Amino acid sequence: MNRSAWLIAAMGAACLSFCAVGISPCEYKTVESSLETLTLQGSFQWYEDPYADDRESLLHGVLNADYVRFVQSERFGYRLDGMSAVSWSTAGLGGEISFAGDVKSYWERDLFVIGALDVGATEGENLTVDLTTGLGWGRFQNVTSLAKAIRMQDALLDLLLLVAPLTDDVLKEMAQTIGDPALDDEARILRLEELLTKTGLLSDGALGAEGILELERILVETGDSRLCGWDLQARVGASWGSSGPVLSEAIVLMGNVAQVPDPVSQWKGSVRWISGFLPLERFGIDLTASYFRRLGEQWQLRLGYSFQADVGWSTRGEDVFEHRVWATGWLRLSSRLSLSCDGEIRYQTGDEELTRTILVRLDYDVF
Repeated sequence: MNRSAWLIAAMGAACLSFCAVGISPCEYKTVESSLETLTLQGSFQWYEDPYADDRESLLHGVLNADYVRFVQSERFGYRLDGMSAVSWSTAGLGGEISFAGDVKSYWERDLFVIGALDVGATEGENLTVDLTTGLGWGRFQNVTSLAKAIRMQDALLDLLLLVAPLTDDVLKEMAQTIGDPALDDEARILRLEELLTKTGLLSDGALGAEGILELERILVETGDSRLCGWDLQARVGASWGSSGPVLSEAIVLMGNVAQVPDPVSQWKGSVRWISGFLPLERFGIDLTASYFRRLGEQWQLRLGYSFQADVGWSTRGEDVFEHRVWATGWLRLSSRLSLSCDGEIRYQTGDEELTRTILVRLDYDVF
């Protein structure tokens, strides 16, 4: 085929890629689904003031760790979420920690029985522990494999290595290969190359070095986990707080949702209500919404909003409301290391004005 013919074919492929609706990542279904991520974030600040008594000198550092593990099969599932933040300065050490875990046993379709444990503490004080059980409806799926398969297709189209988009069946086969725990990365690349060659859509009949490198780059990237699904929960149990009533009843109503509108974006939302048997006497509300999007191959953006209301729940007679808006931009330095800039605006009951924070830091995705 001559050069003009290849150009026409490439233009046609670009048009098909742009115009076709294509498969949605949330259409990916597996009998078993799992996800595990661990991210470390660190920042350090040092400032030496011009005064002899160092009254404005500053030495401050923060280390954050976020861990998520999610496992789900047809009849059983569990989820672990952990967050810790340790800060140090000339004034001493500080920090906070939170943990949430649940175990689900599915009955029929998406109906499940759930047991949950929530623990939170700030600088060794204000410790809270909630232990609840109840019923729920809904299910989540890890669709990272299909999202990566679609990204691989789009990258090969951009490089003119594919003359047309892949069929949905081929993309699903690629996703199964990417997510197969029995294969290592080398075996996955060989299998993906074989699948693509069989389609007959490769412009030169083979991927070549450039195509293989592109597949490897997308395959090994971390921090791109994608979840789809929703659930609703109603639980009852007990709550213990170090600064409130020693032990009280707890009723929890909760909803979670996650969607992947395209392979480079993810949005999540959750709302949680906790109270006693008299729901308007003492209660707490947590609402969170976030949006993540990959901007090209090196830049990423996350936006978020959270609202918390604590009406006598943690401390009887004390009402606290907090709004928080944040944005984070990442520049990928390698498959695991990135440079990020965080901006946050926060307002809490009792504040005289908005709190504004800008922080530049390094992020490392362990896995």
